[in-house]
Amino acid sequence: MNKIYVIKNSQHLGTLLEEKNIITFTYANNIEEKSYIKGLKEKVNTSTTLFPVFQNLLPEHHQLELLIEKHNIKTQIGILLYLNNIHGSYEFYNERDFQTFTPSKQPIYNYNDISDEILESSYTFPNILNYTLDIKDEILFPEGLVYDQAMGLSGYQYKFSIDIDHDNSKISYNRDNNGLYIMKPYNKHMASFNRHTPDEYIPYLLLNEHLFMSFAKEFGFKIPYNAIIRHNDEFHYIIKRYDRYDDIKFDHKEILTFMLKPSSEKYNVTMKEVLLTAKENVEINELIYLFKFIVFSIIIAHGDLHAKNISLIEKQNILEEQEFMVSPFYDISTTKIYKSLKTKDIGLKVGNKLFKINKEQICTLAESIEIEKSNAIEIIDEVALLFTTKFKDYIQNLPDDIKGLQVKKAYGSFVPLEVILNNYYDTRITYIKDYLQVQSVIDLKNNEENIW
Repeated sequence: MNKIYVIKNSQHLGTLLEEKNIITFTYANNIEEKSYIKGLKEKVNTSTTLFPVFQNLLPEHHQLELLIEKHNIKTQIGILLYLNNIHGSYEFYNERDFQTFTPSKQPIYNYNDISDEILESSYTFPNILNYTLDIKDEILFPEGLVYDQAMGLSGYQYKFSIDIDHDNSKISYNRDNNGLYIMKPYNKHMASFNRHTPDEYIPYLLLNEHLFMSFAKEFGFKIPYNAIIRHNDEFHYIIKRYDRYDDIKFDHKEILTFMLKPSSEKYNVTMKEVLLTAKENVEINELIYLFKFIVFSIIIAHGDLHAKNISLIEKQNILEEQEFMVSPFYDISTTKIYKSLKTKDIGLKVGNKLFKINKEQICTLAESIEIEKSNAIEIIDEVALLFTTKFKDYIQNLPDDIKGLQVKKAYGSFVPLEVILNNYYDTRITYIKDYLQVQSVIDLKNNEENIW
C-alpha cells in the first residue's frame, strides 16, 4: 500500500492511494466541487493506471527508468515523490513529510497582466551567454541516460533547474529544483556522427531550438526568455519558466491531459482533435491564435509538434480556476534539417497527412473549429510571407563561427551550418509555393530570381 498527499496552489487537494494495483484519488473534505479538476470529477476516483493529470507530469523513457531504478520504486504513484521541475503548482508528499505541510494563502494574479514580466522575452537573437558554467559534468551528462529519437525529440531531452546570476555572469545548479530557469544540456551521443548509426546524428539541436523559439516571436507568439551557452563545440540551452511569478505558481496542462490520455498517446491523436479539445476550453481569439501557431509549425516543419507540446494555462492562480488560455509556446524546432527526421512537416496528422499538407487541407482543419476559410487563408498567407521575408535575417544574424559549424552528411563531407540552413529555407519556400500557393510569396521569389 502507498499513500501520497497531493498539493495544488499551496492547498491540500486530495490523497492518492495505491493498493492491489488499484489507484484511488480522494478529494480533501474541504475541497468544493467547483475546484475538481479535469478527469477527476468525483469525490472518490479509481483507476488501474495513474490518472493522466498526474501521469503527464512524469519524465519520459530513460529518464523515468533511471528514477525508478535509483529509488527502487515498486508502485505507480511512488514516482511522484521523486519528481523534479514539476510544471505548475503540484507538490507530492509522503505521510511523514505531510505532517509538516502548512497551507498558505497567496496573492491572486491574472496571468495576462504579468505575462510580459514573467516571460522577459525582449532579448536579441542570438542570445549567446558568455557566462561561467558552475555545474559538474555528472549533472550535465549523467551516466545511464540514453537518448532515442525514434518517436520524437522533446520528451527525450534531459533537463534540470538552474540559477542565473546575470550580474556576475554565472550559471549554477539549483539543488532545490525551484529555480526560475531550466537547462537542457546537449546530448553527446546525438551530437557526434557515427557511421554505424547515422540516423542518431542530430547535431546542434539546442541551437536549432533557440533559433526557432526566437523566430516565433516575429509572428506574435508568446515565448519565454531563452539563450544558449557554448560548451566545447556544442551548445547548452537555457529557458525561463513561464509558470512562476515570485513565489506564485500557475498551473498548466498539456492538451493531452485535457483529452484524458497518457504520454504514450501524444502522437496518436490528430491536429483536429487537438483543436477541438482547445475549443472546449479557450475563447475564440485564443483558438485562432493556436491555429496560427499550427500554421507556423507546418511552414517551418516542426515535425515534433505533438499533443504534449501544446498546453493551456490557468488564467488565475486560484484552486477553483476553470478558465484557461493558450500557454506560451516551448520546444519549437525544425526537424527538416536532420536526415532521420525530415519526412514530417508536423507531428500530428492534418487530415490524413504529416507532410506536403496543402492549403485546402489546412482550411478544412480551420473550418472544423468554425474558423472561416477566408480567415484561414489570410493567416496562411501572412505566416508564409513573414517566413519568406524574415528567416534569412536570422541566419545572417548568427556569428560567423556558428555559421561555419561543420555538419557531417550521412555519407559525405562536412557542410557548414549556414549552408544547411539556407538549403532548408529553399526547400520550405518550394513547399510554400507548390502546396500553399501563396501568391505574394510566389511573386516575391519570382522578382528575386529576375534580379539575379
